[in-house]
Amino acid sequence: QIALFLRYQTTAEHSFNRALARLRSYHKDQQKSEQVKTPKLEKAPKSGKNEPVVIEQWVEVRRINNEPVTQFYPSNEELEKRIETAKPKPDLVYRRLFFPDGVPIQYQWTKPRNGQSANGGMAMQRMTVETWLSLREKEREAGHAVSTGQPTLRDWRDQKE
Repeated sequence: QIALFLRYQTTAEHSFNRALARLRSYHKDQQKSEQVKTPKLEKAPKSGKNEPVVIEQWVEVRRINNEPVTQFYPSNEELEKRIETAKPKPDLVYRRLFFPDGVPIQYQWTKPRNGQSANGGMAMQRMTVETWLSLREKEREAGHAVSTGQPTLRDWRDQKE
């Protein structure tokens, strides 16, 4: 009975090893075919219009001694240099405003939502480069980011034709 058992065990091991070898071969073939079939990055279908070039700026507004302190990243001067040297020239400026200490009164134009005035939050400004350039002088005088006086532009990807 032991000899019969060992024969069955050997047969089962051979079957297992053959199945394992087939599985490994199949897996290796799948990896090769995936490497061959890896698609190149697909471009979004063109709508006939060129996609605008967007440049971004982060604005952090903190309260220090109960006064708002605004930091621009990159600074307005550096962003202006980037705009001048960029190829192609940017069409839009996206500005993200971050208020970790709450939204100060000078930034109520961002229309903070429930609790953001006290607890902090974020806002977004989307504008043309021309609008951004016109804001620079006002911001130098005010010492903080200012409203464009217009509704923020919709994200260009959301624009309906």
